[in-house]
Amino acid sequence: MLRLLRWIPWRRAAIAYLMMLVTASGHQVIWPAVVPAVREECGRVAAPAVFIAGMLITYFLTVAAHEAGHAVGAAWAGLAVRCVRIGPFGITRRGRRWVTRWDGWHTHLEGWVDCCGLELAPRRYAAVVFLAGPMASLVLGLAAAVVAEGGLPPVPACWLRMFAVQSLLFGAINLVPQRAGEFETDGLVLCRLLRGGEL
Repeated sequence: MLRLLRWIPWRRAAIAYLMMLVTASGHQVIWPAVVPAVREECGRVAAPAVFIAGMLITYFLTVAAHEAGHAVGAAWAGLAVRCVRIGPFGITRRGRRWVTRWDGWHTHLEGWVDCCGLELAPRRYAAVVFLAGPMASLVLGLAAAVVAEGGLPPVPACWLRMFAVQSLLFGAINLVPQRAGEFETDGLVLCRLLRGGEL
């Protein structure tokens, strides 16, 4: 078992776990507001399970939306996307078709987009690709917060609020220039590009 644990890239995933912890603590803001309504609709026993399931599902969707933002930025810059990964789930381009696969070794809560020619693209195009992810998170988070206040039933409203909190925090954290092992946030890469450095 210890031999297996040595092969898992813990340092690379550290920032992803930190983001999950921060977004989970952000739910303290919405917990008092939504739990009474969810408890009334689902029952006292099921309400915590609905809340926890919603937190995990919306976190996965938050990472997916962030990576979709990077993919849209890459398409705008004229770059071909080779692979999109969200945790253990990946979509890879093989010729003209896309292949989905599950990789149990990548159990981390991170995601990334691999683009053809990103290293050779003009600096402003590379900056668009890296900025598109956090911007997608922030815009979708604000949209989810607005829709959640529109008189929805308790469970969808609760999950939309979770998505809003996670997306806003995820977008903001990704704009902060920081490094965890070999993992760099979008903000750190953007700072390097703005200073005239390379990817």
